[in-house]
Amino acid sequence: MENIWKKCALKTVLEVTALLLLSFSAQAGSFSSNLSYDKHPKIESVLLQLANASDREDFAQVHNLHMENGNVRVVVDLLDETSKLPGYAVEETRYRDKVQVLVPVEKITALAQETNVTFIRAPLEPYPANTSNATAVQTSPPKSGFHTAIPFALTIILIFMIRRIRK
Repeated sequence: MENIWKKCALKTVLEVTALLLLSFSAQAGSFSSNLSYDKHPKIESVLLQLANASDREDFAQVHNLHMENGNVRVVVDLLDETSKLPGYAVEETRYRDKVQVLVPVEKITALAQETNVTFIRAPLEPYPANTSNATAVQTSPPKSGFHTAIPFALTIILIFMIRRIRK
């Protein structure tokens, strides 16, 4: 009789675990589908979103991107200090392998295709040096990946329970 109770309890736990795993997977799938924009390994996502925006000027203003006559200010990471850029990218400043340029928004992906370009991103916003004894600006902690560990752990539990029931 005790063995039947154990199997019944294990089956119940197994069913609950399976439901949790399935519901979490469904939520994760719906979250990622809301982020439907093109991805490019060499271009920061906000710049791709700008290129696909219906009102680029408005998008640039909302996202603190500098636009000037249809050109956007970006920082291009190059393979080395001597790398050249195409003529449509107007160089503003250069420091080692990083170049700040104004580039036509529609040419961002073409610029990324250049062999000497490793990455294109928006310029970083300057902030004043902290000269007082005030607390430094806190940044968010790095993502730990815990949300991806949950389905993995639940899957391991599920496999363990299936093996226990079969014995």
